[in-house]
Amino acid sequence: MKAIRLLGRGSSLQKVPIDETETWGIKFTWNVCRVDKAFILDDWKWLIERRGGEDVIKKFNDAKIPIVSCQKHPKILLSEVYPLEEVRKSFGFDYYVDNPSYMIALAICRGFQRIELFGIDLDEKPADVGDIKIERYEPWENERACLSFWLGVAKGMKIEIMLPEESTLLKPVPKSETNLYGYKFGPKLLELRRKILAKE
Repeated sequence: MKAIRLLGRGSSLQKVPIDETETWGIKFTWNVCRVDKAFILDDWKWLIERRGGEDVIKKFNDAKIPIVSCQKHPKILLSEVYPLEEVRKSFGFDYYVDNPSYMIALAICRGFQRIELFGIDLDEKPADVGDIKIERYEPWENERACLSFWLGVAKGMKIEIMLPEESTLLKPVPKSETNLYGYKFGPKLLELRRKILAKE
């Protein structure tokens, strides 16, 4: 089975198996484990200014792996352009709110039969990836909706999906709620119903 492993910086990144499965990661995941290709679909000017100028360019080059982005950067030796038009042609629409959404869409286009996600947990418990800290600017709702959509596209194409326990993808939020509405009821819904009945 042709498998791909996609990495983010969430807590389950620490559980990545050590084997030869092709692995793509977002920026700086290569500090934790082997990554064959990194996806950094950010504006280069903004990213480099924010992360320390020439020092961050050196970090990208020191990784010695292809860096996929919106455009090539002349100082990043292994920079590659994301094949956006190919992906757009395959699906016919644009819905990409983060790096992992681009990664999943491309993995589908490349014919992988199994997609494993580690560190793409959206649980607000970042992994330690060296001197780079995650700074949350908003909740994960947009990312969760987008990634759930792309995983649904993959499932609809009979692609096997592997998510670690830590992941909040394809699960109710909070996890204590049910994913079988009508058959099971979580504590939040039961409390809401109790309050509604108390008012009637």
